[in-house]
Amino acid sequence: MKKKIRIFLAILVLINLVVLCSAKSTEYLDLKWKYLSDGAVVFVHVDDLDNDGFKEVIAAASKETMIGGSGWIYVFDREGNMTWKLTGKYDLPGPISSILIDDLNNDGKKEIIVGIFSYVHVLDSDGIEEWKSRTDYRCKVISLFVDDLDNDGSKELIVGASSRTTGKLFVINENGGWEWIRPVNGEIHALYVADLYKSGFKEVIAGTVGKYGILNYPGYIQVFNSSGSEIWKYKTEKGILSLSVDDIDNDGWNEILVGCQEYFYALDNYGKEEGNSTTGGRIRAILATDLERDGDREIILGSNDVYVLDRNFKRKWINKAGTEVYDLDVADLDGDGNVEVIVASDKLYILDKDGKERWQYSTKMSVRSVCTDDLNSDGYQELIVGSADKNVYVFQSKTYVKRLDARRYYTRANEFYLSGNYTEAKKNAEDAKRIYSELGDSKGIKECEELLENIENSENQIIKEKESAREYYEKARNAYLSGEYKNATRYAYKAKYKYLSFNMEKVEECNEIINKSIEFLKLDAHTYLENASEYFEMGDYENALLYAKKANEDYEFVKDEGGVNKSEELIVKINEAIGKKEKEEFLVKGDLITLILVGMIILALIILVILIIDLVIKRKQNIEGKLEVKVVVERPRMEVRKDEKEEKIPKEPIEKKVIKRKPLGKIVKDRFKGEGSSLRGLMGDELKEV
Repeated sequence: MKKKIRIFLAILVLINLVVLCSAKSTEYLDLKWKYLSDGAVVFVHVDDLDNDGFKEVIAAASKETMIGGSGWIYVFDREGNMTWKLTGKYDLPGPISSILIDDLNNDGKKEIIVGIFSYVHVLDSDGIEEWKSRTDYRCKVISLFVDDLDNDGSKELIVGASSRTTGKLFVINENGGWEWIRPVNGEIHALYVADLYKSGFKEVIAGTVGKYGILNYPGYIQVFNSSGSEIWKYKTEKGILSLSVDDIDNDGWNEILVGCQEYFYALDNYGKEEGNSTTGGRIRAILATDLERDGDREIILGSNDVYVLDRNFKRKWINKAGTEVYDLDVADLDGDGNVEVIVASDKLYILDKDGKERWQYSTKMSVRSVCTDDLNSDGYQELIVGSADKNVYVFQSKTYVKRLDARRYYTRANEFYLSGNYTEAKKNAEDAKRIYSELGDSKGIKECEELLENIENSENQIIKEKESAREYYEKARNAYLSGEYKNATRYAYKAKYKYLSFNMEKVEECNEIINKSIEFLKLDAHTYLENASEYFEMGDYENALLYAKKANEDYEFVKDEGGVNKSEELIVKINEAIGKKEKEEFLVKGDLITLILVGMIILALIILVILIIDLVIKRKQNIEGKLEVKVVVERPRMEVRKDEKEEKIPKEPIEKKVIKRKPLGKIVKDRFKGEGSSLRGLMGDELKEV
């Protein structure tokens, strides 16, 4: 019964795993809150702006018109309550072309840096403008980056601003003063800062698009040192939209990853191409991460589709997520140890590490920006989404992950239960029940209660098993001490199988009894075999067979194949010898009996012959009616007496009987005629007459 229960529970575990892996997409993430803004949400970010230990959600919305446009920045607390908003004409006099959040002045609080037209606006954590700087009235601020270029402890703001025909690179200090300006070839659509040569000083990498922002024109990668001197540049087939820097091949040196219109390049720190690939559209986003957690980094490209390249820049997989990818992020949303790829496209897509879709969410318009963070610091990720439909969406993974956690606890409890570890099984089942109670999942609670009941029943059963194991062990020990090694082995095996589930120390003691008993049984078997051989040589086949069978029985018990073969061979020899002996005795007895039988047969034949002769004689003398009598009267002859001359005395007539034997065939024939055709009747009468 217990075995059937365990089989049933094993099937239940498999069903749970299938259910776990095939959860409906609507259950993957829950919409925690959303906010309708004033324009298309082009930027979302999570940070602790004021360094108070609580994270905020920062969103930027923008709207372009024929005469300019407007921009908005929103800051929400973790529950979706708005803390402040900069809106419209005065505070943000135009659409947002670029935005960045960083602690520019190293005061522990973050600044919001916004590019609007040709200006850079720097706002503090409360939305108050600290300063603004104009780049060039003909230029539009497109790209921003913050880093400490010269390693002096103060950060610089790097600004890429461009007109329709030219581009300029501005480096501004934390107070808004210009440090240096450099012209570049085309519009700067991508910026990155990194220490390419491990010198302690950072290099500025600018990626450009051709004149008038036409992506089909060639672009350039231009690299400047911290002082603004150009180190090298690299010409690309088409305009550059995105940049990233990472050590892809784990050789200790960074590669520059370049995303263009339809082309991807990987360059070393001196501008030499290490690899390339192609896509079907604009590469707006590049991410380098270890997707498979195997120590090798992959490159994720957001283009017309999602492309993933290996460390050798060879394509691993493609997912056709929408028509154009605007943003990418990676995070372990469900807490299973594997990262998911979050894709902002015509919809929100969640892909697993192998490129298979896990979930999608449709907004009214395209998704422009995504980011992930643990807003509540509770161990569960939130996903923040900015859409062109003007909404900020905040999804929580908590419900889904907690459900996963509960199911994992429940599955683990089943596994421990099936393995006989009832303490861990009970602990995990109680954890699963607790989480299901938090979620208000009555079905999950019921499953846990049923499992806990089974665990309790099994614990009671194990108490009985322990007592039974103890009894078998005592019997095994007593049998061993009494020299009853077979019984000792049998009982020790029974005790061992019961102890296996809860007491490995006793299992070892049972093994010791078994091994020693088998050793003694082997010695007994060997002795029996030697005795059998000696009796066989002496011709005492009865005792030889007795001991050979005992040896064979013991060898079979201890599974000694060699001993079994030897004892069986000896048994065959003994049986052959017994058979031969019995045959010889039989032949001697048979000869004597044959002589007696032959003598008896001869005697019987003699007696029979005598009886037949006697019968024939008597028959000749006594059977009447079987003969014909013919009386012949002869004339009397004259006797002449010697003393009387010539006197003749006539003799008296003498009757002379002549017996004439009928032929035997005629006798039989006559008898048949008179008394029927019974030979038995004939012989009967004949015997009577005799």
